[in-house]
Amino acid sequence: MTEHMTLGDGMAHLADLLDRVAGAVQSIVLKATPLDGSPAMAELTAEKPYRTPRMQTPLANTTTYASVLGFAVSDATKAYAHLLRHPELLVWAPFVNARAGLDAAAYAFWLVEPHAGVEFRVQRGMAFRLHNAREQLRAPAELPTAKDLGRNAVASVKESAAELDWTVSGRKQRAAVGGSELPFPKDAIDAVLSYRQDPGYESVADLAWWFYSGVTHAAPYALMQSIASDEARPTGVPGVLEAPIYISGKQMLIAAASLGRASLNLGDAHGRYLGLSLDELHSLDTEFSNMIVGMYGAMERGEAPPIHGPTAS
Repeated sequence: MTEHMTLGDGMAHLADLLDRVAGAVQSIVLKATPLDGSPAMAELTAEKPYRTPRMQTPLANTTTYASVLGFAVSDATKAYAHLLRHPELLVWAPFVNARAGLDAAAYAFWLVEPHAGVEFRVQRGMAFRLHNAREQLRAPAELPTAKDLGRNAVASVKESAAELDWTVSGRKQRAAVGGSELPFPKDAIDAVLSYRQDPGYESVADLAWWFYSGVTHAAPYALMQSIASDEARPTGVPGVLEAPIYISGKQMLIAAASLGRASLNLGDAHGRYLGLSLDELHSLDTEFSNMIVGMYGAMERGEAPPIHGPTAS
């Protein structure tokens, strides 16, 4: 039965589930109003000492940044699900989507981590804004508006931090305000993937960042992993060989597992922070975990979907 099953066939149910996960997470992360009794509401009652003339709603600012990133996570997850339905046509594109979604989930999680506390939450929002402003300042001269927005944002952060007696990192340092420094992507990805996991859980953040970043930036070390060099054959031209290009179902499953787990963990953190109901999300979480374990086991046993499928030479 599995001889005629394509990777697209084998991944179809997972793609459908990823779509549902993305929809459920999106419905949570786009909410910004806290409910009574939530950590967010408790922080709002303690926000006043952290307001400044140029930053009058610091907590709302932080939550808004997280919501925008959260929507990007949902968008990337839906795109990955779409690409899974036709993996026989694609080799590297799904991993670019996975990397974008993991990045967004990681920093959104950092902003809404439920027990950060009001002071660190405000600092994290300011550090994230500072990071974004510095990126705006890198805009080309033909985009003066972006540069002006960046300069204004940097000034706003510095002035507000000065009023709160917080330090601000230098231009060539990682964005940091007070005791909060923007984490490196790999560390931020590790945090969101490790959330709600058993202490013995081994994060795939190192592998994900190394491989997906390599694919995104067209690094040969990453692209060459899909080329079966041990199956290379002569072409008749001296020094030129021909080798098949493969799609790995196992690699696609691991990427889907990482992206789906990051999405679900972000949804949980955002929902807990605002005091939202998480019943639907947790039901999907269980279904997702069971599907990933079942599919991985089937691959290990040589069942469907195929572990490798040649696509071209």
